[in-house]
Amino acid sequence: MNLTMTKHRNIAPRPVLNQESLLGIPLSEVNQLHRKATRQKRASTACINCKISKRKCSGESPCASCTAFGQQCLIDKTLDKRRRVTVKRMAGELNFCHNLLDDLLKIMRAEDQSLGLKLLDFVRLDTTSIQIREYLDDVLRSNRKNGEQKRGM
Repeated sequence: MNLTMTKHRNIAPRPVLNQESLLGIPLSEVNQLHRKATRQKRASTACINCKISKRKCSGESPCASCTAFGQQCLIDKTLDKRRRVTVKRMAGELNFCHNLLDDLLKIMRAEDQSLGLKLLDFVRLDTTSIQIREYLDDVLRSNRKNGEQKRGM
């Protein structure tokens, strides 16, 4: 088997440009201006109507789409799960819930069972977690005062 090698012509090297473009502006600045001009600006959080209808949102309030369609423009920053602020907020909520659970268990494990039963009745009243937190703070504060009074006697 006779393999013959065919000669291909060499690809011409890319022309080398000076640091100055034809306009007298450095190429780095020209490239930077070109990137800025072609880069599309996006809103980090779209308004609710744009999310529902899957339209591009300008991020302003009111956005261009809502203005064009005559809709009310509402931006809910809490729905954006990518932002650092959201992560901090969620960490704070998790910490709140963790502390709430710890204090609930403290009262339920207390020697005085009536505290646990009162707490259970309070929770069954369809109270919010903030109301439960306030109730726990009051109960724990009064327990500390009673404990200090018993030690002082």
